[in-house]
Parts: sequence; C-alpha cells; structure tokens
Amino acid sequence: MTAVVYEKSMLVQTMRYLKTYPDIAILIIIGIINLFFAGSLLSQCILLSLAFVQNVSFTLVSRARNRNNFNFHLIAAIFSNGVWFATFKYLVIDKGMTVSMFIPYTVGTVLGSLSGSVISMYIEKLLGATSDVIDKTTIKLKFSDDGRIHVYDYEKNKVGILKLE
Repeated sequence: MTAVVYEKSMLVQTMRYLKTYPDIAILIIIGIINLFFAGSLLSQCILLSLAFVQNVSFTLVSRARNRNNFNFHLIAAIFSNGVWFATFKYLVIDKGMTVSMFIPYTVGTVLGSLSGSVISMYIEKLLGATSDVIDKTTIKLKFSDDGRIHVYDYEKNKVGILKLE
C-alpha cells in the first residue's frame, strides 16, 4: 500500500514540475511522439550524434578559416567535409530522410554548434592560432605641400612617391 501512495506522490510531483516548466513538457511530448514515428531510439541517437559532430566540425572549419594557422584549417576542412558526407549518407541513403528525423538532427546540430565554438577556442589556444587583425593590403598615404604623395605599407615602410601634375 505504501508503494502505491509513493508512486502517486511522484506522479503528482512530476505533474507540478511540468506545469512549472511547460517548455520541458513540450519537449518530452515531442520526443515521445517522435519515438513512435521515427523508428528506433538507436537510429535517432546515431543521427543526433552525427549531427552533433557535423556542426562541431563545421564550427571548427568556420573559425579556422579566420586564423593564421594553415594546418589547423586543412585538418578542420577535411574533418568537416568527411563528417558532412557521412551524415548525409546516413540521412538520405540509409534512412530515406523523413520529416521525423528533424528533431534529432536539429537538436544535434544546435548542441554541436554551441560546443564547437568552445572546442575551437581550446584548440586555437593550444596551437597559438590567432586571427589576422592586420590587413596586409592596407596602405597609408601622406600628402606633402609640393604635390607629392608618399605611400607607406602596413608596417609603415615607405613604398614610393607619387607626383600629381
């Protein structure tokens, strides 16, 4: 008799919690509905994992593109494109890409995107990779009173003199 009362109180506590946090209740309901239409839990976990790794790799290559480390960009690009290929093979060829895959794919990509920036910052710190702040094509012009223009590169080295006529 005590166990039945305990179960009812746990159910009541759960219902109160879900009333307090309706967004969690909606996610649970969508997850349960998704289980009925999407197939096995294993296939959803595989898709979520692939989507997670896909967006981690995409975030890595996006950040590596703006860093001064070519090898970091090269490895991140190979990783990103390889994971993209594996994910879309799983989605399109293996599973037929149904609408029911939307939830695990979206959850995986959002979590991967958020985690990818943290992972990338850690790797950049280990490699000492920094963003290129100086635009090496920038030049400075200094006009003199005699109509000449002195041209300097980004390191303030004098490149040449132009004369206006």
